[in-house]
Amino acid sequence: MSIETAVASRRRVRVHRMKTIEIPTPVSLSRIVLPWLIVMGALAIPLIGGGNEEAGSTEARIGLAAGGPIGPLGEVYGSWDVSLLPGKVLPAQMWCWGEGGIPTTASIRWPSAIAALIAGSLLVYGSWRKLGATAAAWTAVCWGTSIAIIDRSESLNVDFLTGLWTIAALERSLSRGCGLLAGIFAGLAFLAGGWTPVAIIMLVNVIAGRPAGAFSWRFLLPLAAIFGGWSYWTLSVVPTAAWAAVLTLPFLQKSAWFLILDVLAGSLPWTAFALLAFAASVRSAWGDQGRSRVSGWLRVSGVSIIAGTIVPGLAAAARAPAIAGLIVAAAASLDRVWSTPFAFPRVTRRITLTIAAATMVLGVFCIAPLSIYLALTVGYYRQISIFLAFASIVTALVLADAAWLGKTRRALGCVVALALLIKIAHFGVYVPEINYRTGEGPRGRAIGQWAPPHRTIFTVHPFPADLMLATRRPVRDLPDPRLLKYQAGPQGQSKFVLLHPEEFKHWPEDAPPLEKVFEYRVEFGHEISHVLARTKEPMFK
Repeated sequence: MSIETAVASRRRVRVHRMKTIEIPTPVSLSRIVLPWLIVMGALAIPLIGGGNEEAGSTEARIGLAAGGPIGPLGEVYGSWDVSLLPGKVLPAQMWCWGEGGIPTTASIRWPSAIAALIAGSLLVYGSWRKLGATAAAWTAVCWGTSIAIIDRSESLNVDFLTGLWTIAALERSLSRGCGLLAGIFAGLAFLAGGWTPVAIIMLVNVIAGRPAGAFSWRFLLPLAAIFGGWSYWTLSVVPTAAWAAVLTLPFLQKSAWFLILDVLAGSLPWTAFALLAFAASVRSAWGDQGRSRVSGWLRVSGVSIIAGTIVPGLAAAARAPAIAGLIVAAAASLDRVWSTPFAFPRVTRRITLTIAAATMVLGVFCIAPLSIYLALTVGYYRQISIFLAFASIVTALVLADAAWLGKTRRALGCVVALALLIKIAHFGVYVPEINYRTGEGPRGRAIGQWAPPHRTIFTVHPFPADLMLATRRPVRDLPDPRLLKYQAGPQGQSKFVLLHPEEFKHWPEDAPPLEKVFEYRVEFGHEISHVLARTKEPMFK
């Protein structure tokens, strides 16, 4: 072996590894800012005209209680109402104080709208953490434009004051387990809706596979403390029978066999898009965290619907979380289909386009004929009706073209436009028409204008709560007409009584004498329906 070969064989060969430097791809400002602008705009949709719609007979009792004192239960017509817990009454009282102490429809509507906005914000934040900013934007759009959020009346009977804390407890327990904060949220849900939302929360966690967390001391301790504090407050103010009536009231209600229809209607026009969550191609695009979130909220929706249908009294607490579960699933599915429309099989894209087309047909079938009819018959709604008819037909034609060409994004954009048209129709046509046709506002305000502000109106028998709320005066029930002279009021000044015509005609002689102030006649007739009278003392002194 030569010397050169020996030296070459002993040399060490050094291998230098090259480091790969990743140059970040610049992200446009629109991709960062635009989703959050959409989030803020979509969540603000329920606040547009949030206090315009007149209250129904059931929810008007919250408004009447808002004019009463703070207590463990709401006070209506001078008596405790076991269906009104402080979590429902206190927000209305706070709004009432801001309006000068006179309860109105806004005292009911605005706290509900703000509660719906906060609940939607919690769902948006959870989607942002697990699925990204685009999913958060779609969650805001689906939540803010769903029927249940747009129309928060008692027609769908969705209680967002209770639903806010129920959704907050479920969001916390699904993401981080049943800890201390979830227990606090469950306790606040009890203060608003009784034990029924707590039952929904615990059932979801047991069926979701975390029974130990649902019964852990960290979850139960704040819940027990809130229940114990409320019970002590209640028993120190009202009889024990009233405390027991609060706990047993749900058992007196019937099973809601059509609850699923309420949930499906409340989540329109996004209900059918939740079906995309069962497609394997959509589920695989979420990742582990996204699949866990969507499957958890689908369990929430399923458990809420089943429990609310079968168990008496659970329906009122089950509606809000059931709708939230469908909205989360629909938004997560739309996020994937929107972001990567060509990454899915042709079957998935066709199903998406079919759902969008069916939703559009349903919406246009409801909006266009009614708008054309109103434009031709009612001049008050002519301008907005022409706009709704024209816009709905154009949107339907654009979606038909998108479905024919397979343009998924354009089709989903048309569904968003349909949701906005539903909001415009509700705000500009439905609310003023329902207030005028069936609301008690005109009649109540006509009665209330004859009584001085803050002067109590007494009744011998309770009139409908929505009528008495529209008077914008405190209301109190008289057990007997002869007790009128013992009721609190301005010293030496007259007291006002709202009576049926026959009650005024047969007013007892040994009761304080009355004189007629105002009589309300039935529309298109001469029949007297209400008589406002006052005692014969001076009205002012």
